Amino acid sequence: MNLIENGGEIMVKNPKGLLALIGNPVGHSLSPVMHNAAFHEMGLNWCYHAFNVESIQLAEAIHGLKALNFNGGNVTSPYKEQVIPYLDNLTWEAKIAGAVNTLILDDLEGSITGDNTDGDGFVTYLEKEKNFTLKNKDICVIGAGGAARAICMGMLKRAPNSIVIVNRNLNRADKLVERLNQAITEDQFKKLYGHVKTHLKAVSLEPSCLIGVLKESNLIINSIPTDPPEYIVQSLQTLETIDTRTAVVDLRYGEQLGPYLQQIARPGIEISDGSGMLLYQGILSFEKWTGEEAPVKIMKKALNW
Repeated sequence: MNLIENGGEIMVKNPKGLLALIGNPVGHSLSPVMHNAAFHEMGLNWCYHAFNVESIQLAEAIHGLKALNFNGGNVTSPYKEQVIPYLDNLTWEAKIAGAVNTLILDDLEGSITGDNTDGDGFVTYLEKEKNFTLKNKDICVIGAGGAARAICMGMLKRAPNSIVIVNRNLNRADKLVERLNQAITEDQFKKLYGHVKTHLKAVSLEPSCLIGVLKESNLIINSIPTDPPEYIVQSLQTLETIDTRTAVVDLRYGEQLGPYLQQIARPGIEISDGSGMLLYQGILSFEKWTGEEAPVKIMKKALNW
């Protein structure tokens, strides 16, 4: 295998396996570093590269993956929903979430399947790295986009008591609640997961509606691409946590994040950025592409964990 170093990232000359990250912007992404380190560790002659794609070129980019015999890849913001019309198949997880983060190409059929590993990756991170169990917990999700849909599906499997979706556009939050409720019936839910279906609710992103929700939540997740409104940050700074543990997670990481997470951190408030979800969704994607068990320690090291 011929290897070259590119700013600390391992790249492969003449790779046999090609994977692409498609989004805009992608310059901040740590996925190439993580996956190329994993391929190197496993002795796989594969290469993962990030491509910044303009919205008018999204269809061409997806068709280009077929033409260039790529093995698959990932889709990131803002295309997790927009990419669906250009795919041949969707997994059950992607259909329910209405969003795709993982692409799997079939060489024999010449087809692309869209999958979603965000939800299960997020939940696995909480359980393995934070020792945070979701069963019977009350959860607040800020935002109602593709990332919110995916993590809600992942969390529903763990039987939380409630999930409240808050969004500036209440209609969009209502539609997400409706989508999640219609995706699986009560009987199907009990059969699949062995527990009563979680209570879902939509709330407007307004102070009068949201302050009470924040106080009652064990887990608060920011899934929007910006810091939460200032009044939310102020509320998190004054949450009563004497006898409780409240986790606050922002799905962004690195340069995407503002300083607010550090401002709200204190005993009783446990903060996390999105690097944990990045890691564990990446582990699941890696295993779907390669059929091999992911080298988790190497992937963690690549992310400076």
